[in-house]
Amino acid sequence: IRIYTLSIRIYTLSIRIYTLSIRIYTLSIRIYTLSIRIYTLSIRINTLSIRIYTLSIRIYTLSIRIYTLSIRIYTLSIRIYTLSIRIYTLSIRINTLSIRIYTISIKIYTITIRIYTLSIRIYTLSIRIYTLSI
Repeated sequence: IRIYTLSIRIYTLSIRIYTLSIRIYTLSIRIYTLSIRIYTLSIRINTLSIRIYTLSIRIYTLSIRIYTLSIRIYTLSIRIYTLSIRIYTLSIRINTLSIRIYTISIKIYTITIRIYTLSIRIYTLSIRIYTLSI
């Protein structure tokens, strides 16, 4: 009887161990499926990070292009500014030259008026001399 009861105890203990092992096995299966889900999630996160990285590289190269374009525009604006300064100084020179030419033309005009009046005097004098000679 002792051996029988002992064998029954061992049998029930083995059944408990077996059910415990089944529970551990199902828990391990759950942990395994969870690890698979985590792994697939990590793969998705990794691919997303790669996409973000390539996008950041594209944005960086675009920003470099925009920066170089802005530098070109800036240098072009400097060239245009210096050209406008040269044109302005040239216009000032042309303006002063035109003022000089205008003053010279006024002087020439006054000289021609003097010559004209002198010629009229000479003409009238010649008429007087002619009338006197007659």
